[in-house]
Amino acid sequence: MIKKLIIGTLSTIGLMYLAFILYFSIFNDCYNKLQEQVYSPDGKYKVRYFTETCESKPSEIKIWLGESNSDTSLLIFSAIATTTNKIQLTWVNNHELKVIYPGALDPTTINAKPKNVFIKYKRASNNST
Repeated sequence: MIKKLIIGTLSTIGLMYLAFILYFSIFNDCYNKLQEQVYSPDGKYKVRYFTETCESKPSEIKIWLGESNSDTSLLIFSAIATTTNKIQLTWVNNHELKVIYPGALDPTTINAKPKNVFIKYKRASNNST
């Protein structure tokens, strides 16, 4: 009796795991690739630059800012990826970040007011970066 219960339980867990894998492989057609991660000079903050590639929608660029010791972060920049030119992320000091993005990008999100960090955005000319 106990043997059947154990086999039944393990079979159920296996089927649930298989269903989970199938669901995400069918319905989640996007993946994120970390392009760059830059820490502030004092190591307190980190800025992460991702490209999100999907089959069902245009690829997107997203930049997230957060404290290094935290899993939470704030979306500070996003745009449809209309160019392969990279974004430049530079910490000027512990609390100032400079973001230079290609002129071909049309940002859908620019959040310049995160807590404790000043962000300066600059659009580069189309033939540089």
